[in-house]
Amino acid sequence: MTKRLSLKFTENDVTAIAELHEQDAPETCKALWQCFSLPSREKVIHAMYAGREIMFPIPEKNRLIDPRKIPPENQTITPLPGEIGFVFYPPHRLLGGGSGKPMDEEFWDLTIFYGRNARIFSTLGWLPVNIFATIIDGLPEFAEMCALTRKEGLKEMVIQRG
Repeated sequence: MTKRLSLKFTENDVTAIAELHEQDAPETCKALWQCFSLPSREKVIHAMYAGREIMFPIPEKNRLIDPRKIPPENQTITPLPGEIGFVFYPPHRLLGGGSGKPMDEEFWDLTIFYGRNARIFSTLGWLPVNIFATIIDGLPEFAEMCALTRKEGLKEMVIQRG
């Protein structure tokens, strides 16, 4: 049976369902399925450089794997609407948004693309990510909520198996 994740904005219960790409990104899927063995609650932020993307920082309690062991697989720099990627960077790899200084902490994020013309771009330029899932249900309403994060700021989301 295909593994799925539920992504829900808590303020109004807008929910999207994503299917994992176990054939195209087997190691990424295996690792993130383990991370989401516990529901994960965090505030999403709209991307600064990538276009129609929100970023879900994976909380400490869900960091149950060694992300350095995940190989590049099913990578892209030009994602499609509904695609979800995983990105990890060790400390001092990325520059802090606006500061130009290296970030001291690890960077564990899901990159959730909700519309066309997105690209995976950061303070360091183009950064390919592993696409491991695609939203298969609820994308139009979910995309509206994602767009609101650009106008209104952080919004709480829960991601869990489902």
